[in-house]
Amino acid sequence: MGRLVCVALFCAFIVLPHGASGGSILLSQGTAQSPVDSLIGVSVAADQLTGVHGYSVTVSYDPARLRCVRAVKRTYLSGQTLFFATIDSIAGTVRIDEAILGTGAQSGSGTMALIEFRGRQPGVTSLSFTGADVRDAANQSITVTTAGSILTITGTADVRGGQDVPSRFELGQNYPNPCNPSTVIPYTLPVAGHVAMDILSITGEHVGTLVDDVQAAGYHAVQWDPSRATRMVSSGTYFCVMRAGDFRAMTKILVIK
Repeated sequence: MGRLVCVALFCAFIVLPHGASGGSILLSQGTAQSPVDSLIGVSVAADQLTGVHGYSVTVSYDPARLRCVRAVKRTYLSGQTLFFATIDSIAGTVRIDEAILGTGAQSGSGTMALIEFRGRQPGVTSLSFTGADVRDAANQSITVTTAGSILTITGTADVRGGQDVPSRFELGQNYPNPCNPSTVIPYTLPVAGHVAMDILSITGEHVGTLVDDVQAAGYHAVQWDPSRATRMVSSGTYFCVMRAGDFRAMTKILVIK
């Protein structure tokens, strides 16, 4: 099995016009050791930012080397906020948007979000910011510097038929979430077998079936469009339930119309 080590940082300077200056946004993993296909957490961290009301950042990665599992909110922006994460597994980008509801701003340092990856293939790969827009409470831009990271993934990937194969069953977080108008649900199969995936309401009522078939081992994804469901789907919380052999998993989906 391989190990992953964060070996370097590289910096860029993103100038956003007509705003105040203030600090940096970093991709921070620290020193980690992880086999290929194990979970890798990368923090999007604020360093001495001033007066932040909201932000939008885009992180690029090599989809041949890394697979993005999900991006989740952390505690830098306190109180009630709107948080959105959009993963493009083809282009290899993760866009994160968050803003405080109402008035207010945050200064100082802290973790803004956590992006989780799994290493797919051994080699050296980089994570970088391709966009960073930070705003104050008056919607004025804040100039920031950014720092990405260079990762070295070592070891041997499980390859069958010329394609890398995951080592475990997994149901990933859908993206985008909230879902509007549709969303993609990723999942992995370490072996071929029958897969069933259903959408349930918060009360447990069956809303629709997304997958009911025998599928090959590998990385998969299915799209759910609530507007095409067999029964009416209103705004609210729903659950995606996956069953494959003895594996059972569930993830929460938010729908906004």
